Amino acid sequence: MLRIFLQLCVLFFLFGCNEIDQKGNTEIITDSYFFQKNSFNVNLYECDNVQTPLNSSYLSTAEYKQFIRFSEISERDIPMKNCRHKYFILEELTPSNGKNLEDSFFIEISPCFSLKSQEEIKTSLQPYLNIIKDKNIQVWSALSTVENNAFLWVNVWPSEIYREDFLKDWLSNSASGSLSIELRQTATCEIPNTYSFIY
Repeated sequence: MLRIFLQLCVLFFLFGCNEIDQKGNTEIITDSYFFQKNSFNVNLYECDNVQTPLNSSYLSTAEYKQFIRFSEISERDIPMKNCRHKYFILEELTPSNGKNLEDSFFIEISPCFSLKSQEEIKTSLQPYLNIIKDKNIQVWSALSTVENNAFLWVNVWPSEIYREDFLKDWLSNSASGSLSIELRQTATCEIPNTYSFIY
């Protein structure tokens, strides 16, 4: 009887240690906004004249002079006659707003000059990302890799009107001024190139 009792004690001890070990190694993620980020390969064509759509995976502007494709597969497309082809890889910052890429959208692509490292740039953007999240602003943001102190900052909005409404509110907010000063210490950006792509 004592032997069975001791065996039960050992079993309880082993199960207890196992549970403690599992609890110690389990990380609970309570906010998926900053996790599960993806990288996207972007092919952008800017053409001098009207072109026929490349294929169904590309979005086009209304005048069929600009085309874009986002893909998680690394794939640099071939050049097209009378078109400038840009290829870049983006690391998304706002994965919860990735649905913006699934429909027609307004995109701004800002060429930027880096004064600090890639990680420092992302850290300086954290207050901006927190505001986007807290106010549930529908914008998908991403950065390209810093190469030769240059990178792209991309924002994808549901529409141009949505972006303009956000900017009116943003510029009247005191937080935008302090954030702008902080960002200027890590990078400077040119006026963005903007496009409206439709399905």
